[in-house]
Order: sequence, then C-alpha cells, then structure tokens
Amino acid sequence: MRKLLFFLFALFVIHGSYSQDVTRQWLNFTYEALDSKASRLNISQLLRWRDTNFNQAITEADFKTELFGNFSGGMELRYILDIDREGAVQGNRSGGRIRLNLYHKTEFGRWDVSQRAGIQYYRRFDDGANRLTFRFRPEITPNIRRFKHDPSFSVEYFKDLEGGSGASFRYGLAVPFDFDKNRFELGYYLEQAGNSNLGNEHIFVLRYKRKS
Repeated sequence: MRKLLFFLFALFVIHGSYSQDVTRQWLNFTYEALDSKASRLNISQLLRWRDTNFNQAITEADFKTELFGNFSGGMELRYILDIDREGAVQGNRSGGRIRLNLYHKTEFGRWDVSQRAGIQYYRRFDDGANRLTFRFRPEITPNIRRFKHDPSFSVEYFKDLEGGSGASFRYGLAVPFDFDKNRFELGYYLEQAGNSNLGNEHIFVLRYKRKS
C-alpha cells in the first residue's frame, strides 16, 4: 500500500511538472487558536503563485463546532488580495468571502470517510462583482498499520449558483507529517474547470500548522 501511494504521488508530480497547463503553488501557514472538546478555530495566512508569479495573499479565520451525531458545522471568513503584475493593466484588487459548511465523518473498517458541503459568497470590494458557489467534497483516508503518514484522497465539486460556467472538479492527494505540535502537509490537486477552454490547473501545496 505504501509503495503504491508514493508511486501515485510521484506520477502526479511528474505530470504536473511537464504539463502545458497552468501550474500553481500554494503555501499555507495556520495557527490553531482554539481547540476545545467541541469546537476549534484556525487562523491562516495563505500565499499563492500562478506559474511562479506571486498573485494572491489570503487571510482566513475558520471556525468549526460539533452539532449532533457525526455532524459538525462551520464558517470560514476570508480577506483576499489579488495581485496582477502582468499585461498592460496592472494593480491590486481585494475582496471578501464567507462560506458556511456542513461536515459529516464516519468510519468503515480501517477507512475514515468524511464529506463537506458548503455555500460560499464572494464579493469584490472595488466594483462589487460577486459570486455564489456551492461546493461539495468527499474525502477518504486509509488507516495504514505501522505507517504514520496516512494520506487523504479527495474529490471536490464546484458549481456557481448564478450563471457562470459549468461545474468544476478538483482531485486531491495530501500526505501529513506530524512532529509534536507541528504538522506539515504536502499536497497535489488537479483542477478541471467547467469551461474546457481554460485547461487544467496543477496545484502543489505545502501546509504548516501549529497546534495549540
């Protein structure tokens, strides 16, 4: 199983490196500000590049709390700064996003299965452009014996609820590495846009989280 997982991850990396599609790089720094028995609050700073050009900085607050049974609810708040340094017209644009999430998690033998469904609203501050989007992401994580870095496999569905293009999909693989109160996570995502003319996006992610 472990050899198969590393082989799949290597294929993802090689495919993304040689693809003619868009390549993106994400860095995510998170501090776990609250972690009680029922609730948690994470504060994050995200830095993003598009084809090695720095193009986005995001500040996020993510709150999650238990509801009933295996269900949880949550809310994400984001301030988004888009940075354009290419073409004739350059500059910065900012916006805000709020997302309401419903989570469900269960176990099937040695497999952890979770789902997240959310409605998000994005509004740009300068011109008032806005977008309402539905997102759904199932995720599965195998509990591998004598292995400390259980990977997660996910598929996320995006659909704008008011016009926009067709549905988009994001296929993901993430591998965590825990050290005391520190967690590093390496991830790769293949995103297929609803508009086929936009091509695919290959997203390489490095996340760091400091636990409280």
